[in-house]
Amino acid sequence: QQIPNDKMYNLHLNLNFENCMRYYFFLLVFIFSCTNSFGQASRHKPDPAAKTFLDSATARYNRSGGDLVLLKEVGELVDKSIKKDSLFMDAWVNKITLQNQMGQKEAALKTTRRMVKVLPNEVDALYISGIMEYYTGHKKEALVSLNKLLKIDNNILGKNENDPKLKGVLINKGIVLILLDRQGEGRMILERIFDAEQDPYVKSYIGFYVNSTKEQIIEDRVPGK
Repeated sequence: QQIPNDKMYNLHLNLNFENCMRYYFFLLVFIFSCTNSFGQASRHKPDPAAKTFLDSATARYNRSGGDLVLLKEVGELVDKSIKKDSLFMDAWVNKITLQNQMGQKEAALKTTRRMVKVLPNEVDALYISGIMEYYTGHKKEALVSLNKLLKIDNNILGKNENDPKLKGVLINKGIVLILLDRQGEGRMILERIFDAEQDPYVKSYIGFYVNSTKEQIIEDRVPGK
């Protein structure tokens, strides 16, 4: 039994448009990983040994050909990375990705909840949590995660929504509003940014959310799908 040997990719929703388009190791939900400076994990410098374990997992994943025995070994290396540095966000996300790719969505949800306990105010962790909880049918818990994320976005934005440095946070807010069934508010924010955006990549990225339903966003953004 095998699973597709696509690149695994890490899900970071918050765009820092000065440092955008940097790749993570074996990524999952969307093409590029663009991060900002908000959140504990975003500021965290990973333990070198933890990064070495994850780099080894990446290399082994790329040689696995989707073989489940080899993928189990990949998972063990990712676990060692997390054990060495529990604040290493990329290791958590890649573990969730691997579990979903192996059809272990309940295990992936359990991992997601462990991640949020370690990183309770990390915006990426909360976003993944909301997506995974919706995906596994835990709507009430998803709303809690996403409402907490919305509160963080609002606190960061304050009265400075027009600050270009906060554009990524404002995009986040629009997406989260859509996921909270406040589509009108969310699309209004995203359409305003879309109309003014000059970068074709960023414009395409925003356009996906403007033109998608909540259900389409959830389905598309599940780590590892």
